[in-house]
Amino acid sequence: MGKINPAREFIRRVKNLCDIENALTDTKWDADKREYHHRGEDGRVYWPFGFNHECFPKDCFKREDGLWEQKKMINTHMKDGGSVVVFIWRVHPNYSCQGQPSSQNDNQLEFHEKSENEKILFETDKLEFVWAWFDVIPPNRNIWGSRMGPTYFVVRDKETKYVHIQTRHKTTFIREYNELSLRR
Repeated sequence: MGKINPAREFIRRVKNLCDIENALTDTKWDADKREYHHRGEDGRVYWPFGFNHECFPKDCFKREDGLWEQKKMINTHMKDGGSVVVFIWRVHPNYSCQGQPSSQNDNQLEFHEKSENEKILFETDKLEFVWAWFDVIPPNRNIWGSRMGPTYFVVRDKETKYVHIQTRHKTTFIREYNELSLRR
């Protein structure tokens, strides 16, 4: 077996996490009943929006596959018994019920600090490969809560936390890692 390229392994793990979430929450066609549904292979119905979700840490748990799952089902009044909510990123609930968007700097900072904003998906002896988000998208006229910004692929030193690479694009990430590994 050849030597594993850490950057490619990290990207593979990010893709795997997204694929797991997509497989659970994707719409499936039931030919017998002639209808679409969100029922997983385990028989449970999954809510179809699972990239990020507002949830307090006490109200959800981390599954073995790396996804978060909300402890309580939603839409329990439906004939299928309700939907299970699974998601990749847990963000801090911050909806403003004050009749207008609330986008003060303190609220933005609290939202970022209390949300899950990084996932260390691969490590070498000296480096951490992190999937992270840094920017907070403030509320606007239509969306009355802060949202997580775009995600980044990050390589940082384990001890000093110095960031060597930070990019949003997979090909750029792999190219920059290959250049970094040649310099080391």
